[in-house]
Amino acid sequence: MNNSRCLLIILCLIIASCNDEHNNEKLDVKISCWEKTHLAFLGLKGGISRVVEATHSLDKNSEVGEENIIFDMRFNSMGQITYYNPTGVEFPTRDVWQTVACYSYKYAEDGKIVEATVTPLGDEPLVYTLQYSEHCNYVPLIFPLGKMDFFLVKGLQSITSEDGSISYLYDGRKAAYEEETWSGNTKTEYLYESGSLYPVKKVVTTSRGTTILNEEITMYTYDTEGRLLAQDIRVAEAGIESVRTIIRYAEGQLLLPIAKKMDMGATIFDWSYTYDSQNCLQGVKYIENGGSEDEITDKEEYTYLSFDNFGNWTDSRQLQSCMVDWSHTDGVVGVSRNFTY
Repeated sequence: MNNSRCLLIILCLIIASCNDEHNNEKLDVKISCWEKTHLAFLGLKGGISRVVEATHSLDKNSEVGEENIIFDMRFNSMGQITYYNPTGVEFPTRDVWQTVACYSYKYAEDGKIVEATVTPLGDEPLVYTLQYSEHCNYVPLIFPLGKMDFFLVKGLQSITSEDGSISYLYDGRKAAYEEETWSGNTKTEYLYESGSLYPVKKVVTTSRGTTILNEEITMYTYDTEGRLLAQDIRVAEAGIESVRTIIRYAEGQLLLPIAKKMDMGATIFDWSYTYDSQNCLQGVKYIENGGSEDEITDKEEYTYLSFDNFGNWTDSRQLQSCMVDWSHTDGVVGVSRNFTY
């Protein structure tokens, strides 16, 4: 009888120990990186309320030439982006080569973004309203957040446009919306796997009537804290893959690309990025059709000349190439950042 009682006590202790370990595993939940401030995603330090980045040409004597605004970005006291203008002018004009828009964002008291106003290409502003529910998954925005084209928001349930053209809904398995574009009807879906807090796949299908014109599929890879590690993007036209792009990001960092490869079949493009100890971009190496007779190489190099009291760089000299980045010029330019705190 005593032996049976001892065995029972030992068994209870083992079960209790296993339950404690299980409970500890539940408590050991890593906080998602998407809860960090927008300033942190941009690698900025201190209580910044505004940053204006500008480029200016340098003459042969390294004297500063005419200044051109690259972007104007503003923040609230919580480090969230409230305004982003990548044009340098208050009302952007139409440019056939790129999509340009100004963005402004409003937040609730709990810090959640509840409204976004997008003013595209000289057109009228379009207001988006965001609503939330109690779910814990992270849902992508359908518009850029400042310089970030991809950003996840916890508990997002829907985004609707003021004109009724967009109705983006999350149903627990996917987040999806449709829109009419000049090329046809475009349907966008972000898909989730069971138990995943983050979307693992994005499917964008463009069709006209019952005919599918093209399909773009993006696969996402994350670390345990939700940091994006890679995007694998495949574009198919008429069922045939035409372009595949793979982007890799630095481990332990927020949206810091280290490599990009675009395979277009006849032509392959490679970019590799290097950073200093403060995660400031030092250089970009570009290779086109590497290893072939048609190989072309180019590069960009960045030198930082001054920093503010928080460690944010304020002045730089950059060797730029329009082959490496189509939005850049060819040659050495000065780039400065003016911070308001």
